[in-house]
Amino acid sequence: MIRIVFVLIMLALSGPLPSSASITLEIRPSVNKNEIRELRDRIQAVLTRTEKRIREVFGLKPDVLAILEASEVSSSFQLASPGSPSPGKHNAILLINSRIVTDYSDEELQIAAARVLFEAVWPKYRKAYATDNALTERLYTEGMIAYAAELVFPGSARWKYSGVPDKQGDHNYQQYRKQEPALASDIINKLGSAEGRDMVKRLFADGAADPVSGFRYSGRLLSHQIMKSLERVMDPKMIQLMDYNEFRMRLPKQLEVLEKKDSR
Repeated sequence: MIRIVFVLIMLALSGPLPSSASITLEIRPSVNKNEIRELRDRIQAVLTRTEKRIREVFGLKPDVLAILEASEVSSSFQLASPGSPSPGKHNAILLINSRIVTDYSDEELQIAAARVLFEAVWPKYRKAYATDNALTERLYTEGMIAYAAELVFPGSARWKYSGVPDKQGDHNYQQYRKQEPALASDIINKLGSAEGRDMVKRLFADGAADPVSGFRYSGRLLSHQIMKSLERVMDPKMIQLMDYNEFRMRLPKQLEVLEKKDSR
């Protein structure tokens, strides 16, 4: 009953939505002048389609200022840090590397946009909760973002939804799959201990290799795998509406599933 009420509230909040995008695109002077029009048209099309899909799937309305800029940072799309200038009338600021727009395929851009736009809009609608465990909270947040991206643009390779760069994605996923049972077992033993916070630093270091397993992005991939394992017992839409307390309750069981079985 609580889930049904939550769905109705979200639909009511979304209300009649305009057909035009609510994402404002700003291009910084650092972008190559000869490429501005092509880059602008391409990224605007991606953002518009992604926003439309998020509204269709979740009834949520992303409202962000998207900034296209030249950057040395290798990540694709990212929300501005909390210390960045205020987005003003927008809910969040989205930073987009112009090099990524040039290099990524349309599929990769859409998935990256789905991840970060959902990340921007989700806190406004999700049920508030008190974080009692850093590791559980991070697995919950990363899992929700990856699972939402898959619901928005289904049909791609699973690792792409986890925010793993394309050039390393398949290799990292295959390496991760070999280590998944041991990783799940390790987390089961550390969930309620002080070592959980150290595991957050270890598993979610931005692009760094896990010093224990030697492969990268294990935390992101595991978070998504946990959500996918829930499909055996929950409807996909109900998974995406799952609040933190329910996730915390279900997490030990789902880690046991990954520890003992092939969850592909």
